[in-house]
Amino acid sequence: MKTSNGEKACQLKWTESMDTTLIEALSYQQLEGNRVNGTWTTTAYDNMVNELREKLNYPITKAHIMNRQKTLKKNFNEVYDMFKTASDFGWSVDTKLFETEPEVWKAKIE
Repeated sequence: MKTSNGEKACQLKWTESMDTTLIEALSYQQLEGNRVNGTWTTTAYDNMVNELREKLNYPITKAHIMNRQKTLKKNFNEVYDMFKTASDFGWSVDTKLFETEPEVWKAKIE
């Protein structure tokens, strides 16, 4: 299968480290003003593709970035919806996890 620009598309399994690198690239492009009205510019995608290819040593494509961003948004929204009204939970900046008492977790899981 080929991408719209003729490159061969390849399956990509994202790791936490790769996600971190992507989020850093997204944040940088946002700071550079390469996101207009909630949409990434062509320059932003070109910059992110080049940066991720260099840092990850993998043939990242614009499609990879777009698909992963969609997945990250979906995952965030699911977690946000689950915890937005849960006053017993707190976010730990140290562990980067939601934390609460074990009995609260048990009740939430059931």
